[in-house]
Amino acid sequence: ERKLAALLSIDFEAEEQLHSMIAELETKLAPIDANIQRLEADVRVSRSQKFPDAGKIVMLRRELAGFDPELRKLEAELSHLQDAKCPYCLQKYENADEKIAQVQAALAATQASKERCSEELQLLVDAEAMFLTSQNNACSMVELDIAELKQLKAGDVAELTELQAALTYKTYKDHVAAASM
Repeated sequence: ERKLAALLSIDFEAEEQLHSMIAELETKLAPIDANIQRLEADVRVSRSQKFPDAGKIVMLRRELAGFDPELRKLEAELSHLQDAKCPYCLQKYENADEKIAQVQAALAATQASKERCSEELQLLVDAEAMFLTSQNNACSMVELDIAELKQLKAGDVAELTELQAALTYKTYKDHVAAASM
């Protein structure tokens, strides 16, 4: 008898409308959710991309660091030769002028190589900075789009929650079964 009284007190037409409104909202929210997920995946992929020449930057930094010991060695040789001493055994070195010219040429070539390496490294570091700035700007713009979609979605989700709370029968199948009793 209580079940019958409970069934009679339910407005099945209003319940039907609630289920219909919920279905419409869920249909409206599905593409928004899919779009948010796609955009978030795009941001993850974009943020995971590395600067294409990052390995070359590492290599050039190592190469650049290797120039200093070579330059110190050549400068020490030149200093000994200018003192007319053998750069290896420090004994008197006759006619050092020819060897001085060779060491000076090697020193100049090494300094020029170091400068070229340093310039190339700076170009790549600048390009990397531009790449990262561009990547961050692009991701930030997409993240703003995501935030707008979530804001748009929030009102619909609140309405959906409110409608679901007002249901007597949580699923449409249960509603149909109760209405046909």
